Parts: sequence; C-alpha cells; structure tokens
Amino acid sequence: MIRRTPVKKRRAKPRRGPLRDKGYRDWLKFERCAIANADCYPGGYAQSDPAHTENNGMWSKGPDSSCAPLCRLHHQEYDAGRADFELRYNVDMKATAAKYWARYQQEKAA
Repeated sequence: MIRRTPVKKRRAKPRRGPLRDKGYRDWLKFERCAIANADCYPGGYAQSDPAHTENNGMWSKGPDSSCAPLCRLHHQEYDAGRADFELRYNVDMKATAAKYWARYQQEKAA
C-alpha cells in the first residue's frame, strides 16, 4: 500500500492595506442614511449598512473608502440598479462616499 502525504489546504490570505478599514465600516453603521438624512424607519432607529459604490471587478467589492451609509431599504434598492437609484434620488453616490470618508479621516485624526 502506497502512503501519500496529506494535501495541505491553502488558506486564503485576508486582504490588508488601504482596501479594508473595519473601523470606517463600523463608524458608518451609526450614521444616518445618506439618502433621507433622517431615520428611514419611522418610530425607530436602524443601523445603516455600508454600501460600496465601486467594484474591483466582477463580484468584487471596492475599497472601503468608497462606502456610503444607506438604510437596509435604500441599500437593497441601490444594489438592484445603481444608475436608476442615482437618478431617482438625484445623488452622486461616489461623491457622497468621498464626503463621508473625508469626515471619518478628520474625526480619526482628532
């Protein structure tokens, strides 16, 4: 009987560097929805979801610096059709994400 050495499974390396910033995503969760700029859920406060406005490629999220806070309802609507969403609410999501990223950087430095 031939004995073989077990095949070692490679673990995927976690992304590092400027692409991912968990602190920023956590900070965004407590910001109000960027569309309504108020509670989208009457009678209660719901956490926002960080919505990525850029992609690195097919099925890949962009850098966290491209995230903007959206409530769950607006996030689902945004993911269903980004161009239609921006036209409907007259908003540039990439510019909105850049504003939140700059504000986070200022608060982080202070």
